[in-house]
Amino acid sequence: MLKGLKREAMKLMVDEESGVRLQDGKPVYVDDEGKEIAFDAPAAMSKIKALNNEAKDHRLKAEDFRSKADQYSQQLQELQSKLENFNDIDPRKAKRALEKVAKLDAGELLEMEKVEMIKQQLKEQFEDQTSELQTGFSAKEKEYQAQLEKYTETLSHKEKFIYDLMVTNQFASLPFITKNTTMTSDVAATMFGKYFKVETNDAGDTQLVAYLNGEKILSRTRHGEPAAFDEAFQILWDAYPNKEAYTKTTSGSGSNGNINANQPSNDAPGWDSFYTTMD
Repeated sequence: MLKGLKREAMKLMVDEESGVRLQDGKPVYVDDEGKEIAFDAPAAMSKIKALNNEAKDHRLKAEDFRSKADQYSQQLQELQSKLENFNDIDPRKAKRALEKVAKLDAGELLEMEKVEMIKQQLKEQFEDQTSELQTGFSAKEKEYQAQLEKYTETLSHKEKFIYDLMVTNQFASLPFITKNTTMTSDVAATMFGKYFKVETNDAGDTQLVAYLNGEKILSRTRHGEPAAFDEAFQILWDAYPNKEAYTKTTSGSGSNGNINANQPSNDAPGWDSFYTTMD
């Protein structure tokens, strides 16, 4: 339609005698130019249907195209994002590297295989040496442990020997025992020796230190210091509840007097009660 012109709708031609004018069974219309046109309704409907189907196909194809275009746009964005990771790569260096790889011949590839073989051999040698060292270390550790146990046992025997020697000598040289008791030094050592321990003082000297009821016996004259052997024995003796059974008694006349020694025996009072009371 030209701009400014108005096309009127076609008019159906009507005959006053027969009604609607027909041409080959088709109603006749007159356009705005006065031209008569026979309207084929079935053909028009068929054409309209065909055009509608064609338009539908075009619409579906357009929608499919838009969907694929969206997918391609998304893939393009993902590729651009991945390409950003290679911004620091120098294209010229990359090209030279690719050219070098392309020029590798069989000889160079063989050399590379030899390098890998040497690396594997070195790795296996290192693992074997490490295993040997671990095995040797375990054997040495067991050997040193056995020696340590042997030395510990020997040291324990020596310490016991030193203890027995020191205790026996101290009791044997203590005048109080022979002068005031009926016990021999070995009996006294058996009864009272377990209350003494061999210790080393601050000066590095070895000494016998007495304990009573789990507490170290301190000197009554040298405050804060362990009591010497004779003083410690006097304190232990005073604490012994049945000491009268082993105390010497004197009787008789004259200046010489007679000493009545009460010799102890295994069934004498105080043997069992001493260990119970003093611990």
